[in-house]
Amino acid sequence: MSVGMTPRTRVTRDSTTAPRLAAHLLACFLLAATVPAQAVDTVTLTNGEEVEGAITSLAPGDVEIEQEPGGRPEKISIAAVRDVRFGDEPEGLSSGRALLERRDGPGAVAELEKIAKIELQEGVAGPRVRQEHAFVKVAAEALAAGPERRPAAITALAEFLDRNARSHHYYAGQELLGELLAESGDFSAAAAAYEQLDRGPLALRIRSANLQAGLLIRQERYAEAAREFAAAERIPMPELGKPSKNQLEQTSQELALATAISERQSAVLGKARCLAKTG
Repeated sequence: MSVGMTPRTRVTRDSTTAPRLAAHLLACFLLAATVPAQAVDTVTLTNGEEVEGAITSLAPGDVEIEQEPGGRPEKISIAAVRDVRFGDEPEGLSSGRALLERRDGPGAVAELEKIAKIELQEGVAGPRVRQEHAFVKVAAEALAAGPERRPAAITALAEFLDRNARSHHYYAGQELLGELLAESGDFSAAAAAYEQLDRGPLALRIRSANLQAGLLIRQERYAEAAREFAAAERIPMPELGKPSKNQLEQTSQELALATAISERQSAVLGKARCLAKTG
């Protein structure tokens, strides 16, 4: 060695270091991408309007959202809600739920499969997001199931709804359950599922009767279906009271009433078709 030269230090690398580092960096990236600094929840109304803020309460019949930090939570009827999106939910969950709404079970399942496991881990996703994922998954799998797997998938959906009777998806889930049971030929169980909607807001009570009338039509029991539609038509329609000082709650009332009126019109048309069948 020449005088004044510093000896070279030999560095040995562990062959597993690079893969471990890459995995760690990927996890950190996903974590950062999935937890925004300030997640904003969004409630989409039936008129397309989006209401942003922090959802403070979820129930079968309504959603409460705080539009301003520290403000008063405002209640929105579930009959006025088209979609609820949590600020910290993965994109695959949002798109999967949209496909489920369109009754595209296989498409919804495919979207959920794109979600990385870390995005649903405790500490990354909150309990609301994990429950949302569980609902969309069990509902989509029930829709996508073939004849052999359909009975077990229907049972799984029914059990989920029993365990989560306070979910804001409860009535929509019961309607889907009724559809699947009707397709399977179990009209009695389908009617029982549709009856659950009778516990909801006015629009859902009318829809409950309309859906049960639809089951009777599938069985060519037109006279009974006409009576069911007539019962739906007779459900009293409330008048809007004095305008609320809260614009969002006023809009909710108006949209929920509009949905109820639409369901009532469906009942009137359904009764007419059944009477035409019976002569």
